Parts: sequence; structure tokens; C-alpha cells
Amino acid sequence: MFTLGKNQPECWTYVNLKKDFLPKVNKCLKEAAYGAPIALYQNFVKFVSVCPLFQLKEIKEDKLNKASFKERCNLLRECLVNLYSGLGNDESVSFHRELMNSHAETLTFVLLKRVNQLTDQAEIDFVF
Repeated sequence: MFTLGKNQPECWTYVNLKKDFLPKVNKCLKEAAYGAPIALYQNFVKFVSVCPLFQLKEIKEDKLNKASFKERCNLLRECLVNLYSGLGNDESVSFHRELMNSHAETLTFVLLKRVNQLTDQAEIDFVF
């Protein structure tokens, strides 16, 4: 998904992410990645970086996947909660460290992206 989303960003316009894709991702996160957790958890930040619904900015040209800022924040929160709830799964006993690293990295990535957007906006406002 990362390679496809990175190389072909217009591919996200053909899929309704909220109805077709996110429920499957959230279920996979709750079920501790169905036995392949390390591959999912190590690449989850990459996926969040290219998925347009997880970007905390307004994207007005995408009619299929448009969402308000508040809705995008709720989707991120739900995704992080599902990632954390994977700890309760019996399969996750052997890879708690990878799961918690993924949770921390994703949260740090999202926060840093938002702070960078706010500081960039503040610099633009200051210039004018």
C-alpha cells in the first residue's frame, strides 16, 4: 500500500477509504495483524504518511474521500486506539515491544506533522 500510495497518489481517489479500506485496517490492528505483526507495525508509519485521510490538512479536490479536520482527527484517534487494543490479543504476547514502538512512532509522526503545519502557517501569517 505504501509503494502504491507513494508512486501513484491519484489511486486514493478511486477508493472510498472510510467505507472500504479503514474498517479492514482497524480490524487488522485489533486482531494483532493476523500473525504478521512485525511487518505491519514496522511499516505502519509509512502507511499513515501516504494515506490521505490521515493527513491533518484540508484536501478539497478529493470528492470521494473528503473529511473535515475534526473527522480526520477522529479517524487517527480510532486507528491509534485500535493499534493499542491489539495488546489485549493473545497473539500479541510475543511482540509487545514492536506494537508499542509502532504506537509511539505513529503518534510522534502525527504530532510532528501537525506542529510543522502550524509553524509553517504561523510563518506565512507573519510574512503578510
